[in-house]
Amino acid sequence: MKAVFVAQGKQIIAEAGDLLTIDRLPETEGSIQFSEVLAVIDGEKVTVGTPHVENASVQATVVKQTRGKKIRVLKYKNKINYHVVKGHRQDQTVVKIDKINV
Repeated sequence: MKAVFVAQGKQIIAEAGDLLTIDRLPETEGSIQFSEVLAVIDGEKVTVGTPHVENASVQATVVKQTRGKKIRVLKYKNKINYHVVKGHRQDQTVVKIDKINV
């Protein structure tokens, strides 16, 4: 069974047992629940919500808080000797999908 749900403003498709890396959540450990389920796919049967599927949720466990890969940002202006290199690492949370409730 797969579910499409909303986490941190992004739509994610997952099934039970998946490890997902999403944007930083305020929870540091323990169980969390995503209640904004947009669709549930169970084999041949597809349930699509308007806008959400009623009485459906995705239960997950926070595995760890981490940071993403470094992205280098370069600003450069020609002929005036201006260049700035900055780096950015996005804060992320790794969650394990435990169960999809319908």
